[in-house]
Amino acid sequence: MAGTGKKSLLQNSLRAIAELRGVPYTIQMRGTGAVGATGDVTEAGATDEGADPEEGNVGQFLMETSLVHMGLDVARMSMQDKHILRPIFVNLGHGSQVMAGDQGRGHRILVLYHAHLLSSESVILLQSCLEQNEGDLSIWMTSELPVPQRIRDWFVEVSVAGDDHSFENFTRVVTTQPVNLNHKEITETQRKAAIHALAKCEATGGGYTIPSYRIPILWESLFLQLRTIFTNVETDVTPRPGRTGKARKKPVGITHGAVASV
Repeated sequence: MAGTGKKSLLQNSLRAIAELRGVPYTIQMRGTGAVGATGDVTEAGATDEGADPEEGNVGQFLMETSLVHMGLDVARMSMQDKHILRPIFVNLGHGSQVMAGDQGRGHRILVLYHAHLLSSESVILLQSCLEQNEGDLSIWMTSELPVPQRIRDWFVEVSVAGDDHSFENFTRVVTTQPVNLNHKEITETQRKAAIHALAKCEATGGGYTIPSYRIPILWESLFLQLRTIFTNVETDVTPRPGRTGKARKKPVGITHGAVASV
């Protein structure tokens, strides 16, 4: 879960590696570097080879760096991870940027935070990178879900148990709960119907990534279904035999504006 301490555990491991190598462990924030026409390898290992300005490879993206690692947060890539990571994956292993080296005493470890948000395209790029440089790369990831099946053989998973601090912080900020499925005015029929609508909501299971433009559509569809369930007002205005195409009101069994939450 979020907030269980995955990043802290990873940082502690990086600090231990730095001590083993006899170098200081100081994190700085740097840009991945603009992909230009010089062909020089940037901090993240990107060159103009494979870069496509039309696909968003040109520009800056902040990453954390130290003498033992380079860290990129997938959650901050705003659904552009395949464009940002493509030149990095393409050039990994072509120099000394992240070579594991003999007995793992290499230059830098590539870290991907929130790797469960990687798009399918990025996972395929990572798979290709691992296949071409097997044994020469050192890549660490933090994830709230298991490693995708296609790259699982290259990784060792370390489970992290702990309290869900993110939820604890949320409960401290939000002290009053909205109307939920346990509300006394919701009938058992409405409750079951709402749970069914939530369960069948498209692309909300584990391992799915949803393009940003589809999120409002999915929410709207879900809210309309819940509105129909809780207010008994039909939202489907498609004309059918014997219908005028207008919404038909029925007795309301719950306060208007109530929304189920999970």
